Amino acid sequence: MGRIASVLAAGARVALAGIFHIVIRAFYSVEIRGLEYDERAPHTYYAISHKRDVDPIILLPPLLRHRGWRALTGGVRFALRADAFTPGFLARLLGPGPLAWALRPLALGGVIRGLGALPIESLQRPVEEWLRDTLRLDGDGPAGTVLSPRALERLAAASGERASVIAAMPISTLFAWRYLAELRILRGPDLLAGRQRRNAQRRLVMVVRAQLSALVAALRSSGSLLGAPEGDLSPDGHVLPITGGLHRILRDAPADTRILPLVIVYDFMRTGRPHVFVDLAPSLPHVAARLERLHYYADLRRAWLQAMRFTCTQLASGYLVWAAETNRDEFTLAEMAIAVHRLAMALAISGRHVDAALLNPRSTRRTVARYLAYAQRSDLALRTKSGRWRPIPRDLTVHTNPGGNSYASQPLAYAWNELLDLLGTERQATSSDGAAPHAALDDWIQWIELHRAPPIPHAR
Repeated sequence: MGRIASVLAAGARVALAGIFHIVIRAFYSVEIRGLEYDERAPHTYYAISHKRDVDPIILLPPLLRHRGWRALTGGVRFALRADAFTPGFLARLLGPGPLAWALRPLALGGVIRGLGALPIESLQRPVEEWLRDTLRLDGDGPAGTVLSPRALERLAAASGERASVIAAMPISTLFAWRYLAELRILRGPDLLAGRQRRNAQRRLVMVVRAQLSALVAALRSSGSLLGAPEGDLSPDGHVLPITGGLHRILRDAPADTRILPLVIVYDFMRTGRPHVFVDLAPSLPHVAARLERLHYYADLRRAWLQAMRFTCTQLASGYLVWAAETNRDEFTLAEMAIAVHRLAMALAISGRHVDAALLNPRSTRRTVARYLAYAQRSDLALRTKSGRWRPIPRDLTVHTNPGGNSYASQPLAYAWNELLDLLGTERQATSSDGAAPHAALDDWIQWIELHRAPPIPHAR
């Protein structure tokens, strides 16, 4: 019976992974490198620095193929944000719109669990999830006794109703479609009123502890685990600090647990399908017991950045920032393409990972042309009547809600921050808490100036 159950589990995971693989390939071009660093050893923790909610789904098919039968029968589990297991997850990802309305009733919890996912909560959760917990545990009270005044005002702004009217409504009525614009936003427990907030915080701490215990149990019994030590998606493109959750997992994990750094980068500022680059780095031994946590975290962060791929999104964005900040009037496609190619070659020669398309002059020009088409569509650059390009200056200060990210709303700032991370330079301020000048800008300009092509006045 055990053998039959294993076969059925493997078949189900293959079918589900195959479906997700087909869907992902329809929307993304995916390239994965470094699988040879995964020795298929038991008790492997895949430490992913990821950029999108879809990242685990992108990773699962190649990992299952590489790991073989044991992975197919449950040997690889992965942590996923807890609201992915609740109704309305796809609608929350898509945002208000006809497709989101049609998909909102779907609950994918069973399907996601069948792929090997385990839930992990965060302090930043969709408003809908805070309301759902309150309704289930505390009853259907008036919204005014549950939500903070600021939360009521945001619901009013989303629906066009008055906050005082919403305050008198039962919590159960707030799941209506007209509130979705706010319900999908990630918020902290401060959206709840005093007593409700304290109760929710206590419950969340207990839930997270239980979920971390379940992740450790999966690592012990199932063999391998895919997790995100940063805890949340990067809001501005930078690699985030590693949370204490990783330390708790490693503290109770088997002694032979190895950490396999894994990083995903999106070449998303382009027309057509975005390109996704998945890179694995050499594994780190389980050193939590004999090294200071900060040193270990620094090693993991360094491994991520060394493995991460330089893409056209980052290098061309650096050129665009340089052109705008130095008040360069115009540039040509040829100038940007040659500059990006030369920078890519210099990085590759120094041993860094670079998108192979940027190492050939012709394919670099095609890739840069797609970037400029995206930049024009996003009002980041203007094509003049002569066929040249003029940068449109943009504020690189990132503005996001807690738990949100800026790759869609502020793509240039997001790509610029990724570039600074990859170059090993720290920004002084690219977040909403300040607007100090970019500390690395002068160095970057000098580097661009050194490698850029000489002006080509009539190049098209």
